[in-house]
Amino acid sequence: MVFYCSLLHEARPVTKGTRFAFLPFFYDDDGAALRKKNQAFVSEQVVDRRENGS
Repeated sequence: MVFYCSLLHEARPVTKGTRFAFLPFFYDDDGAALRKKNQAFVSEQVVDRRENGS
């Protein structure tokens, strides 16, 4: 499924099995410059919710 991030969407609770997500992001040169500028505000910490019981 491909959609614009500005569209309202949600992920419903998983009732069976495991949810996997593949989240590629496509952007142009202007988008790359904005991503680089905002990188200072992004945490590199990855949270695995299975480890903390969430």
